[in-house]
This record gives sequence, structure tokens and C-alpha cells, in this order.
Amino acid sequence: MFRSLSKLAGVLALAASAGSITGCTTGSGAWLESLRAASAGEDTAEPRLDPRLTYLRLGNGDHHAYLALGYVDARPGGEVQVWYSAAGEVIKLQNGRIVGTAGLPVDWRAVRLPPLPAWQDIPAAGLRYQREIDLMPGYRYGRVQTLQLRPLPPVQNVALRHAQPAQLRWFEEVDLSDGADRLPPARYAVDLSRLPGQVVYSEQCLSPALCFSFEPWPVGGEAGTASQ
Repeated sequence: MFRSLSKLAGVLALAASAGSITGCTTGSGAWLESLRAASAGEDTAEPRLDPRLTYLRLGNGDHHAYLALGYVDARPGGEVQVWYSAAGEVIKLQNGRIVGTAGLPVDWRAVRLPPLPAWQDIPAAGLRYQREIDLMPGYRYGRVQTLQLRPLPPVQNVALRHAQPAQLRWFEEVDLSDGADRLPPARYAVDLSRLPGQVVYSEQCLSPALCFSFEPWPVGGEAGTASQ
């Protein structure tokens, strides 16, 4: 599913200056040093992470990087988690789905979703819905995508580190659009023991050539509470 970039560090640099970070709830110095420490452990089995912070492990091919949770924004459709790299790139997730980015080669500046059922309420036959995306570069505002969301059998061929992967429910989200900009399918692994369902792993693309995996880190940690 993933199409490799030359280097993940070129997309989400984790060693830039402190001036580009805003919006975090921790002290900026400690927050940035923690991200730099994560950068030092990039692509290693034991990255040096600050236990006071909540992280998101981002993957692209064989490369990995770590983003820290800046804050959580309450929204009617569910809380939006705002994740930062030390260089200031931003990824926003709502119920596990990307709903905004900044600083990437392709950015979803805003995503508008209809009301969707909780993960445990997705019907076995699936459902179809539309989302509207404001895309950069190119000032492509209001692009409408039709998506088909459906349950999947357990997926085995992923580098998922969840302690009990057999207990997860999987879902696939297929872009039904035509043309060269059609996105590869997104996949979500959902832990339904944490109602209304927590996405503990996902694979999502911003464009046909820019795809990532996302996993809360450390495994088993709560993704959704900014550290104080």
C-alpha cells in the first residue's frame, strides 16, 4: 500500500528550531527536547521518549518518526487530536481519521465530514458517505470524495504492535472517485474494548504517492490526553 518517499525525515523533520511550535500544553523547552530525543531514536527499537508526553508513531515504508500531542480540541463529531513534529508540521486526527495537516508536501488544510456512526455501530454491509477536502498545493478547495466504509476480516500483514491484535476490529475505507487522484484504501484497526472504539493503528494516504501509518506510542497508551 505504501509508496516510499526518499526519506521520511524530509517530510517530517524532527530537529528544527523551537520558534515554529505553538499550541502545546507543556513547557515549550521540555516539549521540544522530547521531540528531539525521539528524533535521535528514529528507526530504532527503543527511541528515547519523554514519559510525560503522548506520542504518535508515524511510519512510511521502513522509516518511522514520532509526533507529540500538542492539545485536544473538542468538536461535535468527536475530539480532534493535534500532533506536532519539532519542525512544526501538524497532523490532526478525529476518531482516527486525518482531518487536517500543515507543512507536508500535500496538505489537507481542512476536512468536512458528515455525522458518522461510532466504530462499533458500522453495519456489516458497510456505508457510503462523502467528505469535502481543501487541498494544497494548488488551492483545490471543496474537493468532494465519495467513500465506502466497511468491516474487514482481521489483517495480518501489518507491523502492528498491539498486545492482542486478534481482538481488534478492522475497517477499510475505499475512495470511489475516478481519475489519477484516487486514493489507495485506508485501513483502521479499532479496539472496541475502549468504547466508543479507539483506533490503535491506521494506514491513510494524503495523495496516491504520500501514505502513512499511525499508531499511538507507547503501545497501549491512551492517545487523546495532552500531557501537563
